Amino acid sequence: MMEAESSFEEDDHSLKHHYKMNQIIDRVYHHQLDRTVVVFRNVQETILFFEALRFNTSVYELAILMDQDDHYEDPEELMKTVFEQLEKALQHNRTLKTLIWRSFQMERGVIQLARVLSNLKDCSIENLNVSHNQIKKDGAEAIADMLKNNTFLISLDLSQNDICSSLIAKALYNNKTLRRLSLSGCGIFSTGAKVIFEMLQVNHTLEHLDLSLNNISSGMKPVQHLKSLNLKFNRIEDVQNIVFMLKQKDNNLESLNLSRNNICDKGALALSKAICDSLHFSKLKSFLLNDNRISHQGACVLADILVDNHVLKELGLMGVHGPIVSYDQMKNTFRSVIQNEFDQGNHTLVSFEKNWYWNDEQMDQMFIENQDITKRTLAMQKVFIPVLWQLDLDQESLETETFRFFRAFYQAMEDY
Repeated sequence: MMEAESSFEEDDHSLKHHYKMNQIIDRVYHHQLDRTVVVFRNVQETILFFEALRFNTSVYELAILMDQDDHYEDPEELMKTVFEQLEKALQHNRTLKTLIWRSFQMERGVIQLARVLSNLKDCSIENLNVSHNQIKKDGAEAIADMLKNNTFLISLDLSQNDICSSLIAKALYNNKTLRRLSLSGCGIFSTGAKVIFEMLQVNHTLEHLDLSLNNISSGMKPVQHLKSLNLKFNRIEDVQNIVFMLKQKDNNLESLNLSRNNICDKGALALSKAICDSLHFSKLKSFLLNDNRISHQGACVLADILVDNHVLKELGLMGVHGPIVSYDQMKNTFRSVIQNEFDQGNHTLVSFEKNWYWNDEQMDQMFIENQDITKRTLAMQKVFIPVLWQLDLDQESLETETFRFFRAFYQAMEDY
Protein backbone atom coordinates (compact mmCIF):
# COMPACT_ATOMS: atom_id res chain seq x y z
CA MET A 1 0.00 0.00 0.00
CA MET A 2 2.79 2.39 0.94
CA GLU A 3 4.66 1.55 -2.26
CA ALA A 4 1.53 2.37 -4.27
CA GLU A 5 1.14 5.72 -2.47
CA SER A 6 4.79 6.54 -3.07
CA SER A 7 4.47 5.66 -6.75
CA PHE A 8 1.37 7.83 -7.05
CA GLU A 9 3.18 10.80 -5.44
CA GLU A 10 6.12 10.37 -7.83
CA ASP A 11 3.78 10.23 -10.83
CA ASP A 12 1.95 13.33 -9.63
CA HIS A 13 5.25 15.14 -9.12
CA SER A 14 6.42 14.14 -12.60
CA LEU A 15 3.19 15.36 -14.18
CA LYS A 16 3.50 18.74 -12.47
CA HIS A 17 7.11 19.03 -13.61
CA HIS A 18 6.19 18.04 -17.17
CA TYR A 19 3.37 20.59 -17.26
CA LYS A 20 5.62 23.35 -15.87
CA MET A 21 8.44 22.61 -18.33
CA ASN A 22 6.01 22.63 -21.24
CA GLN A 23 4.80 26.06 -20.13
CA ILE A 24 8.38 27.36 -19.90
CA ILE A 25 9.34 25.94 -23.29
CA ASP A 26 6.24 27.46 -24.90
CA ARG A 27 6.90 30.89 -23.38
CA VAL A 28 10.57 30.79 -24.41
CA TYR A 29 9.55 29.79 -27.92
CA HIS A 30 7.16 32.77 -28.10
CA HIS A 31 9.67 35.21 -26.52
CA GLN A 32 7.50 35.80 -23.44
CA LEU A 33 10.10 35.33 -20.68
CA ASP A 34 13.02 37.53 -19.68
CA ARG A 35 14.44 35.19 -17.02
CA THR A 36 13.75 31.60 -16.07
CA VAL A 37 14.85 28.66 -13.92
CA VAL A 38 14.87 25.19 -15.44
CA VAL A 39 15.36 21.66 -14.12
CA PHE A 40 15.75 19.03 -16.84
CA ARG A 41 14.61 15.46 -16.11
CA ASN A 42 14.74 13.83 -19.52
CA VAL A 43 16.48 14.18 -22.85
CA GLN A 44 13.37 15.14 -24.82
CA GLU A 45 12.46 18.22 -22.77
CA THR A 46 16.13 19.25 -22.76
CA ILE A 47 16.27 19.25 -26.55
CA LEU A 48 12.95 21.08 -26.84
CA PHE A 49 14.01 23.81 -24.38
CA PHE A 50 17.35 24.54 -26.03
CA GLU A 51 15.78 24.53 -29.49
CA ALA A 52 13.39 27.21 -28.23
CA LEU A 53 16.29 29.12 -26.63
CA ARG A 54 18.40 28.94 -29.74
CA PHE A 55 16.65 31.80 -31.50
CA ASN A 56 14.98 33.37 -28.47
CA THR A 57 15.29 37.16 -28.17
CA SER A 58 13.75 37.77 -24.73
CA VAL A 59 15.49 35.62 -22.10
CA TYR A 60 18.51 37.40 -20.64
CA GLU A 61 18.99 35.30 -17.48
CA LEU A 62 18.93 31.51 -17.26
CA ALA A 63 19.42 29.39 -14.14
CA ILE A 64 19.98 25.66 -14.68
CA LEU A 65 19.49 23.92 -11.34
CA MET A 66 19.85 20.14 -11.30
CA ASP A 67 19.61 18.85 -7.73
CA GLN A 68 20.67 15.41 -6.54
CA ASP A 69 17.20 14.68 -5.16
CA ASP A 70 15.40 14.96 -8.49
CA HIS A 71 14.43 11.86 -10.43
CA TYR A 72 16.32 11.55 -13.71
CA GLU A 73 15.69 8.87 -16.31
CA ASP A 74 19.39 8.48 -17.20
CA PRO A 75 21.58 11.08 -15.40
CA GLU A 76 24.73 10.58 -17.49
CA GLU A 77 22.93 10.64 -20.84
CA LEU A 78 20.85 13.59 -19.67
CA MET A 79 23.86 15.71 -18.70
CA LYS A 80 25.62 14.85 -21.95
CA THR A 81 22.55 16.11 -23.81
CA VAL A 82 22.37 19.27 -21.67
CA PHE A 83 25.92 20.29 -22.57
CA GLU A 84 25.56 19.42 -26.26
CA GLN A 85 22.30 21.36 -26.59
CA LEU A 86 23.57 24.27 -24.49
CA GLU A 87 26.57 24.71 -26.77
CA LYS A 88 24.38 24.65 -29.87
CA ALA A 89 21.98 27.20 -28.36
CA LEU A 90 24.78 29.56 -27.33
CA GLN A 91 26.24 29.49 -30.82
CA HIS A 92 23.09 31.22 -32.10
CA ASN A 93 21.48 33.04 -29.17
CA ARG A 94 22.48 36.71 -28.87
CA THR A 95 20.22 37.76 -25.98
CA LEU A 96 21.20 35.58 -23.02
CA LYS A 97 23.54 37.54 -20.74
CA THR A 98 23.56 35.67 -17.41
CA LEU A 99 24.00 31.93 -16.81
CA ILE A 100 23.64 30.41 -13.33
CA TRP A 101 24.71 26.79 -13.01
CA ARG A 102 24.02 24.29 -10.20
CA SER A 103 24.31 20.57 -10.86
CA PHE A 104 24.29 17.31 -8.91
CA GLN A 105 27.54 16.57 -10.75
CA MET A 106 29.08 19.49 -8.85
CA GLU A 107 32.72 19.94 -9.95
CA ARG A 108 32.39 17.47 -12.84
CA GLY A 109 29.53 19.48 -14.28
CA VAL A 110 31.47 22.75 -13.99
CA ILE A 111 34.41 21.17 -15.83
CA GLN A 112 32.08 20.24 -18.70
CA LEU A 113 30.53 23.70 -18.69
CA ALA A 114 33.97 25.32 -18.83
CA ARG A 115 34.80 23.20 -21.87
CA VAL A 116 31.58 24.28 -23.58
CA LEU A 117 32.44 27.94 -23.01
CA SER A 118 36.02 27.35 -24.18
CA ASN A 119 34.70 26.04 -27.48
CA LEU A 120 32.76 29.25 -28.07
CA LYS A 121 34.72 32.07 -29.66
CA ASP A 122 31.75 34.39 -29.77
CA CYS A 123 28.99 34.23 -27.16
CA SER A 124 26.39 36.54 -25.61
CA ILE A 125 27.03 35.30 -22.03
CA GLU A 126 28.57 38.08 -19.93
CA ASN A 127 27.84 36.91 -16.39
CA LEU A 128 28.62 33.38 -15.19
CA ASN A 129 27.67 32.13 -11.72
CA VAL A 130 29.01 28.72 -10.69
CA SER A 131 29.01 29.29 -6.93
CA HIS A 132 28.22 26.43 -4.50
CA ASN A 133 29.44 23.66 -6.84
CA GLN A 134 32.21 22.13 -4.69
CA ILE A 135 34.84 23.23 -7.18
CA LYS A 136 38.37 22.19 -6.24
CA LYS A 137 41.64 21.90 -8.14
CA ASP A 138 40.38 20.09 -11.27
CA GLY A 139 37.47 22.48 -11.64
CA ALA A 140 39.73 25.47 -11.07
CA GLU A 141 42.08 24.24 -13.80
CA ALA A 142 39.18 23.90 -16.25
CA ILE A 143 37.91 27.41 -15.45
CA ALA A 144 41.45 28.80 -15.66
CA ASP A 145 41.94 27.26 -19.11
CA MET A 146 38.65 28.79 -20.23
CA LEU A 147 39.56 32.25 -18.86
CA LYS A 148 42.94 32.43 -20.59
CA ASN A 149 41.44 33.01 -24.02
CA ASN A 150 37.92 34.10 -23.09
CA THR A 151 36.75 37.34 -24.67
CA PHE A 152 33.09 37.58 -23.63
CA LEU A 153 32.76 37.05 -19.84
CA ILE A 154 32.53 40.28 -17.83
CA SER A 155 31.50 38.87 -14.44
CA LEU A 156 32.43 35.56 -12.79
CA ASP A 157 31.07 34.28 -9.46
CA LEU A 158 33.10 31.43 -7.97
CA SER A 159 32.02 32.00 -4.37
CA GLN A 160 31.56 29.22 -1.82
CA ASN A 161 33.90 26.78 -3.54
CA ASP A 162 37.12 25.28 -2.18
CA ILE A 163 38.88 26.66 -5.20
CA CYS A 164 42.58 27.12 -5.93
CA SER A 165 42.66 30.91 -6.24
CA SER A 166 46.23 30.99 -7.58
CA LEU A 167 45.14 29.08 -10.69
CA ILE A 168 42.38 31.60 -11.35
CA ALA A 169 44.72 34.55 -10.69
CA LYS A 170 47.40 33.28 -13.08
CA ALA A 171 44.79 32.75 -15.82
CA LEU A 172 43.73 36.40 -15.52
CA TYR A 173 47.14 37.93 -16.18
CA ASN A 174 46.29 38.47 -19.85
CA ASN A 175 42.49 38.52 -19.68
CA LYS A 176 41.11 41.76 -21.17
CA THR A 177 37.36 41.42 -20.58
CA LEU A 178 36.57 40.23 -17.03
CA ARG A 179 35.64 43.22 -14.85
CA ARG A 180 34.00 41.57 -11.81
CA LEU A 181 35.25 38.55 -9.83
CA SER A 182 33.81 36.98 -6.67
CA LEU A 183 35.95 34.58 -4.64
CA SER A 184 33.91 34.95 -1.47
CA GLY A 185 34.12 32.01 0.92
CA CYS A 186 36.76 30.14 -1.08
CA GLY A 187 39.16 29.36 1.79
CA ILE A 188 41.75 31.89 0.61
CA PHE A 189 44.64 32.69 2.95
CA SER A 190 47.16 35.53 2.77
CA THR A 191 49.39 33.65 0.31
CA GLY A 192 46.46 33.34 -2.09
CA ALA A 193 45.61 37.02 -1.65
CA LYS A 194 49.20 37.92 -2.47
CA VAL A 195 48.99 36.04 -5.80
CA ILE A 196 45.68 37.77 -6.63
CA PHE A 197 47.03 41.25 -5.90
CA GLU A 198 50.21 40.51 -7.88
CA MET A 199 47.98 39.64 -10.83
CA LEU A 200 46.17 42.97 -10.37
CA GLN A 201 49.46 44.81 -10.87
CA VAL A 202 49.38 43.50 -14.46
CA ASN A 203 45.67 43.08 -15.16
CA HIS A 204 44.10 46.55 -15.33
CA THR A 205 40.68 45.36 -16.55
CA LEU A 206 39.34 43.79 -13.35
CA GLU A 207 37.52 46.56 -11.44
CA HIS A 208 35.38 44.78 -8.82
CA LEU A 209 36.83 42.15 -6.48
CA ASP A 210 35.03 40.25 -3.70
CA LEU A 211 37.33 38.39 -1.28
CA SER A 212 34.94 38.34 1.67
CA LEU A 213 34.51 35.35 4.02
CA ASN A 214 38.10 34.15 3.71
CA ASN A 215 41.15 33.92 5.99
CA ILE A 216 43.17 36.86 4.70
CA SER A 217 45.30 38.90 7.10
CA SER A 218 47.89 40.31 4.67
CA GLY A 219 49.06 40.10 1.06
CA MET A 220 47.13 43.12 -0.26
CA LYS A 221 48.96 45.55 -2.51
CA PRO A 222 47.90 49.00 -3.74
CA VAL A 223 45.85 48.75 -6.94
CA GLN A 224 44.90 51.95 -8.75
CA HIS A 225 42.18 50.69 -11.08
CA LEU A 226 39.94 48.81 -8.61
CA LYS A 227 36.53 50.43 -8.13
CA SER A 228 35.21 48.13 -5.41
CA LEU A 229 37.01 45.87 -2.95
CA ASN A 230 35.16 43.63 -0.49
CA LEU A 231 37.34 42.21 2.30
CA LYS A 232 34.54 41.64 4.80
CA PHE A 233 34.90 38.80 7.30
CA ASN A 234 38.65 38.20 7.09
CA ARG A 235 41.44 38.54 9.68
CA ILE A 236 42.88 41.91 8.65
CA GLU A 237 44.56 43.96 11.37
CA ASP A 238 47.36 45.78 9.57
CA VAL A 239 45.86 48.33 7.16
CA GLN A 240 49.12 49.86 5.93
CA ASN A 241 48.73 48.75 2.30
CA ILE A 242 45.09 49.80 2.22
CA VAL A 243 46.08 53.22 3.59
CA PHE A 244 48.73 53.51 0.88
CA MET A 245 46.12 52.63 -1.76
CA LEU A 246 43.73 55.31 -0.49
CA LYS A 247 46.46 57.96 -0.60
CA GLN A 248 47.36 57.38 -4.23
CA LYS A 249 46.08 60.19 -6.46
CA ASP A 250 45.25 57.86 -9.33
CA ASN A 251 43.22 55.38 -7.26
CA ASN A 252 39.64 54.81 -8.46
CA LEU A 253 38.23 53.06 -5.41
CA GLU A 254 34.53 53.87 -4.89
CA SER A 255 33.55 51.12 -2.45
CA LEU A 256 35.65 49.53 0.31
CA ASN A 257 34.26 46.97 2.77
CA LEU A 258 36.48 46.07 5.73
CA SER A 259 33.69 44.96 8.07
CA ARG A 260 34.20 42.07 10.51
CA ASN A 261 37.99 42.13 10.65
CA ASN A 262 40.43 42.81 13.50
CA ILE A 263 41.01 46.51 12.86
CA CYS A 264 41.48 48.53 16.04
CA ASP A 265 41.65 52.27 16.84
CA LYS A 266 45.18 52.58 15.46
CA GLY A 267 44.04 51.27 12.10
CA ALA A 268 40.91 53.42 12.21
CA LEU A 269 43.04 56.53 12.81
CA ALA A 270 45.34 55.65 9.89
CA LEU A 271 42.36 55.04 7.56
CA SER A 272 40.68 58.27 8.66
CA LYS A 273 43.85 60.26 8.02
CA ALA A 274 44.30 58.64 4.60
CA ILE A 275 40.76 59.57 3.53
CA CYS A 276 41.16 63.13 4.84
CA ASP A 277 44.53 63.52 3.08
CA SER A 278 42.99 62.33 -0.20
CA LEU A 279 39.98 64.62 0.13
CA HIS A 280 40.61 66.55 -3.10
CA PHE A 281 40.90 63.51 -5.38
CA SER A 282 39.11 60.68 -3.54
CA LYS A 283 36.26 58.86 -5.32
CA LEU A 284 35.31 56.76 -2.28
CA LYS A 285 31.52 56.72 -1.87
CA SER A 286 31.04 53.74 0.46
CA PHE A 287 33.36 52.81 3.34
CA LEU A 288 32.24 50.02 5.70
CA LEU A 289 34.07 49.19 8.94
CA ASN A 290 31.25 47.49 10.83
CA ASP A 291 32.02 45.02 13.63
CA ASN A 292 35.76 45.57 14.05
CA ARG A 293 37.71 46.23 17.26
CA ILE A 294 37.11 49.97 17.09
CA SER A 295 36.05 51.85 20.22
CA HIS A 296 33.55 54.69 20.24
CA GLN A 297 36.43 57.13 20.51
CA GLY A 298 38.02 55.66 17.37
CA ALA A 299 34.66 55.71 15.64
CA CYS A 300 34.24 59.42 16.38
CA VAL A 301 37.65 60.06 14.81
CA LEU A 302 36.46 58.24 11.71
CA ALA A 303 33.19 60.16 11.72
CA ASP A 304 35.22 63.36 11.43
CA ILE A 305 36.02 62.45 7.81
CA LEU A 306 32.42 63.44 7.01
CA VAL A 307 33.00 67.06 7.96
CA ASP A 308 34.55 68.25 4.69
CA ASN A 309 33.84 65.20 2.55
CA HIS A 310 31.21 65.65 -0.18
CA VAL A 311 31.93 62.36 -1.97
CA LEU A 312 31.43 59.77 0.78
CA LYS A 313 27.78 58.71 0.96
CA GLU A 314 28.00 55.69 3.26
CA LEU A 315 30.10 55.19 6.38
CA GLY A 316 29.53 51.93 8.25
CA LEU A 317 30.62 51.90 11.89
CA MET A 318 28.13 49.61 13.56
CA GLY A 319 29.31 47.23 16.24
CA VAL A 320 31.87 49.56 17.83
CA HIS A 321 33.15 48.69 21.30
CA GLY A 322 33.98 50.47 24.50
CA PRO A 323 32.26 53.17 26.57
CA ILE A 324 29.46 55.22 25.07
CA VAL A 325 30.56 58.63 23.90
CA SER A 326 29.20 61.61 25.74
CA TYR A 327 26.15 63.60 24.70
CA ASP A 328 28.36 66.62 23.94
CA GLN A 329 30.67 64.54 21.76
CA MET A 330 27.72 63.29 19.75
CA LYS A 331 26.22 66.74 19.42
CA ASN A 332 29.54 68.33 18.37
CA THR A 333 30.14 65.64 15.74
CA PHE A 334 26.66 66.15 14.30
CA ARG A 335 27.02 69.94 14.43
CA SER A 336 30.27 69.82 12.44
CA VAL A 337 28.75 67.65 9.73
CA ILE A 338 25.50 69.60 9.52
CA GLN A 339 27.23 73.00 9.52
CA ASN A 340 29.45 71.95 6.65
CA GLU A 341 26.50 70.59 4.65
CA PHE A 342 24.44 73.75 5.10
CA ASP A 343 27.42 76.00 4.40
CA GLN A 344 27.81 74.21 1.09
CA GLY A 345 24.09 74.58 0.31
CA ASN A 346 23.68 70.82 0.61
CA HIS A 347 20.71 70.52 3.01
CA THR A 348 21.21 66.87 3.83
CA LEU A 349 19.75 64.94 6.71
CA VAL A 350 22.08 62.32 8.13
CA SER A 351 20.10 59.08 8.17
CA PHE A 352 20.42 56.08 10.47
CA GLU A 353 19.72 52.38 10.23
CA LYS A 354 16.81 51.15 12.31
CA ASN A 355 17.66 48.20 14.56
CA TRP A 356 15.41 45.80 16.46
CA TYR A 357 15.94 47.51 19.81
CA TRP A 358 14.56 50.91 18.85
CA ASN A 359 11.39 52.00 20.61
CA ASP A 360 8.98 52.97 17.82
CA GLU A 361 6.90 55.29 19.99
CA GLN A 362 9.98 57.23 21.10
CA MET A 363 11.29 57.53 17.54
CA ASP A 364 7.89 58.58 16.17
CA GLN A 365 7.57 61.21 18.87
CA MET A 366 11.04 62.54 18.09
CA PHE A 367 10.12 63.02 14.43
CA ILE A 368 6.75 64.59 15.35
CA GLU A 369 8.51 67.10 17.59
CA ASN A 370 10.94 68.01 14.83
CA GLN A 371 8.75 68.21 11.74
CA ASP A 372 10.17 71.58 10.74
CA ILE A 373 13.69 70.14 10.66
CA THR A 374 12.54 67.17 8.62
CA LYS A 375 10.78 69.46 6.12
CA ARG A 376 13.99 71.42 5.63
CA THR A 377 15.68 68.33 4.32
CA LEU A 378 16.03 68.43 0.56
CA ALA A 379 18.05 65.23 0.10
CA MET A 380 18.86 61.99 1.90
CA GLN A 381 22.28 60.44 2.20
CA LYS A 382 22.99 57.12 3.85
CA VAL A 383 25.54 57.74 6.60
CA PHE A 384 26.02 55.59 9.69
CA ILE A 385 27.50 57.50 12.64
CA PRO A 386 28.57 55.36 15.63
CA VAL A 387 27.01 55.59 19.04
CA LEU A 388 25.58 52.47 20.57
CA TRP A 389 25.28 49.72 17.99
CA GLN A 390 25.35 46.18 19.42
CA LEU A 391 26.56 47.14 22.89
CA ASP A 392 26.21 44.67 25.72
CA LEU A 393 23.26 46.52 27.25
CA ASP A 394 19.79 45.40 28.23
CA GLN A 395 16.74 46.40 26.19
CA GLU A 396 15.80 49.36 28.37
CA SER A 397 19.34 50.80 28.34
CA LEU A 398 19.58 50.44 24.58
CA GLU A 399 16.32 52.31 24.08
CA THR A 400 17.44 55.03 26.46
CA GLU A 401 20.78 55.47 24.71
CA THR A 402 19.13 55.45 21.29
CA PHE A 403 16.76 58.20 22.38
CA ARG A 404 19.71 60.20 23.75
CA PHE A 405 21.54 59.69 20.46
CA PHE A 406 18.70 61.14 18.42
CA ARG A 407 18.18 64.01 20.84
CA ALA A 408 21.84 64.97 20.32
CA PHE A 409 21.37 64.83 16.56
CA TYR A 410 18.27 67.01 16.57
CA GLN A 411 19.75 69.41 19.08
CA ALA A 412 22.59 69.91 16.63
CA MET A 413 20.05 70.41 13.84
CA GLU A 414 18.25 73.07 15.87
CA ASP A 415 21.21 75.42 15.36
CA TYR A 416 20.52 75.48 11.64
